[in-house]
Amino acid sequence: MRQALVVSLLIVWGAGCTLAGQKSKPPAAAPKVTGACPSSGDAALKDVLDSMDRAAKSFNGAEVSFVWDVYQRAANQKDTQRGVMYIRKKKAQIEMAADITDPKEPRRNIRYSGDTVRLYQYKPNGINQITEYKAGSNKATVETFLLLGFGSPSDELCQQFKIRYDGVENVDGKPVSRLELIPQDPGVRRTFDRILLWIDTRRGICVQQQFFEPNSGDYRLVKYTKITPKDKIADTHFKLKTEDKPTVQQLGAPEGPGR
Repeated sequence: MRQALVVSLLIVWGAGCTLAGQKSKPPAAAPKVTGACPSSGDAALKDVLDSMDRAAKSFNGAEVSFVWDVYQRAANQKDTQRGVMYIRKKKAQIEMAADITDPKEPRRNIRYSGDTVRLYQYKPNGINQITEYKAGSNKATVETFLLLGFGSPSDELCQQFKIRYDGVENVDGKPVSRLELIPQDPGVRRTFDRILLWIDTRRGICVQQQFFEPNSGDYRLVKYTKITPKDKIADTHFKLKTEDKPTVQQLGAPEGPGR
């Protein structure tokens, strides 16, 4: 399975993982985009975004269990991984931690703090590596994805995506609203050209996400359960859990717009 761009790691862990030894080109710096949230004429969409805004005002952090499915159409193959993620706002900074618990090998953890993504992969008698990438000029886009459906204010979403209300659907037996997001940045669209969010409007949070890769039929589906808002999350959750002395690979800085 090929490694996606670093931004896609963050998008899907809510964050996914990559297989050891594969390389990818870091995403280009995102050009500044502007967008407008829907007017009152689109009442259904406005109601969903309003529920997300209400949740965003009180959001400080959350602990969430996730199931991450990656489907490859060419091979008709689906890979499933399960784990736990933590996300918090601390002094206006966004921090994220995601740990894959199944399968147990290779062990994979991903952390985001400051403007640095750190992915750790470990397997006995195999890989023991930290891959680092500085978000740099992509930081605003990265953090929008980190909060996608979890504390995302609508004005920030509308700056990054064209958003369309896509009706009501049952997820785990409960009716939720589905939104379709089209990234406004061409660089992001080369990784995922369409994103679906399923929003529980009673809580204003996301219970499911699906990311579609352009022209391939491949997709990534993330289901969230045991969503527990937390005002305080221990610092230990945001530290990488490593073995021995891992090697460190630093991915290059973004090369500039349009590449």
